[in-house]
Amino acid sequence: MRANSYAEGVSSGDPASYLTLEAGTDVLSAEGQRAGTVQHVLGDEQTGIFDGTLSTFDSGRADCSSSMRCKSGR
Repeated sequence: MRANSYAEGVSSGDPASYLTLEAGTDVLSAEGQRAGTVQHVLGDEQTGIFDGTLSTFDSGRADCSSSMRCKSGR
């Protein structure tokens, strides 16, 4: 994988602001297959600080990708 690239085999498309990411957006695997759904975007619109996402996956797992303390599991 080259530096500054997205997951191998997945096109990242045009850059976008986290402010355009909405609940219900598909989460893709490194192979480009749908793996789950974004449930919540963690960020502060007033300060422009993006902190991560809360997603659920088709496997039933939940994941919080954030600098905040999050719990994940089934």
